[in-house]
Amino acid sequence: METSGQLGRRRALETVRRPQSETPSTSNTDNALPQTLEQPFVSRGESKFSHFPLDLSQAPIRLIDLLPSRESNPYRVECNMIISTSISERTYEALSYEWGHSEASKKIFIDGMSFFVRDNLWNALYDLREESPRRLWIDAICIDQQNIHERNHQVRHMSAIYSSAHRVLVWLGQGTDQGVDALRTIASINLEFERYERSHPNSVRHSAQVPWEPIRHMCRNSYWTRLWIVQEIGLAQNLRIHWGRDHIEWDDFANCYQVLPNDLQRSVAFQLVRQRMARDGLNCFLKDLLETCKGSLCLDPRDKVCGLLGLADDCREGNLTADYSKSLFDVYEDVIRFQYENFLNGVSVTHEVDYCSIVSFSQQLQWILWHPLAGEDEDCTAQLDLRDSPSHRGGDLIRIVGFWGGSVASIGPECSNEMSSRKERDLWIKRDFHLGAGIDIRMN
Repeated sequence: METSGQLGRRRALETVRRPQSETPSTSNTDNALPQTLEQPFVSRGESKFSHFPLDLSQAPIRLIDLLPSRESNPYRVECNMIISTSISERTYEALSYEWGHSEASKKIFIDGMSFFVRDNLWNALYDLREESPRRLWIDAICIDQQNIHERNHQVRHMSAIYSSAHRVLVWLGQGTDQGVDALRTIASINLEFERYERSHPNSVRHSAQVPWEPIRHMCRNSYWTRLWIVQEIGLAQNLRIHWGRDHIEWDDFANCYQVLPNDLQRSVAFQLVRQRMARDGLNCFLKDLLETCKGSLCLDPRDKVCGLLGLADDCREGNLTADYSKSLFDVYEDVIRFQYENFLNGVSVTHEVDYCSIVSFSQQLQWILWHPLAGEDEDCTAQLDLRDSPSHRGGDLIRIVGFWGGSVASIGPECSNEMSSRKERDLWIKRDFHLGAGIDIRMN
């Protein structure tokens, strides 16, 4: 006899593959989207949606009810907007997705008025529709992105929004054949877990030939490179992964970790699985999060900090908050001051302050904020605009105690040239060291 869990997973495995005709595809001319949906065009007599201002003193949030598809026009995506004064009601699902680099050119309708979103979000809304209205929180729709004051307010409440959601939906994009194969593989592994004791995980690997390549394809999805998902996944109470119109539960995805090949265990996707499992009972500090997530991507470099504040336990008291009215250097300054004060508070009166740690953290933060893809071996400091620095404005950042050890008189040849040519090396030593600095250096 099958248990309820086995029956549910078997049904999920049987129904995970759907006819490709059910999802829009730009490569199939029969299913191509109408041209009017491809351009940011408002029809004559059609009203354009604009956000009604929120009363931020009451900490409200906007939510949308995603309406079912119309048989007469299935490509018309419609929703109604409501305002909730209580984040903790847990009556909504929050969407975690990749914004993408496309312009907001796909039309949807909010309260009957036109509103434009990016391609990936339009695809998510299209596929997430159900037979009854579905209540969602989506940042690009529920936050007035043009209102900096509101944007700051809502980002500061992002941790509460995601942790209070009934479920967080991970959206990996439009469905593909490889995506279906990946979800079927995960469902199969979990069925095996139901048949064999969990204390013998290797029996799953050896009992059948598991096709790992579809899961590798899944883990290479660009969604996993986004910085914001670290917070969205880390704070969620419940998670579900959607790929087109198919989905699996996050717990089934996470269960696969113990039987994965080493390369998949080290993937960014399963690093998030480990971080989520390890978070209970442990403190997360901003300094550590910045280092861990330095390779994650975002459109606005200020998000490298703002996107982690909701997870950082040392930021819970509001002593460091998101503020998009500030320049990138202002954000850098705020983080350095914050870390400096934390460091001073953790040093007893009997110990001297290790200023080298602050300088080292400052260098690390510069790499993270000013590097286009943090982690590459490039000089990011050249992109730092010192015209906006505190010294240029007449102030100072942090007073660091140090000592003067001399000055650079001249710069010699590159190391490769110096070591390859003894003549050039000796000439440099004689000219710059022996004569310039008054130091007699002899090399055999």
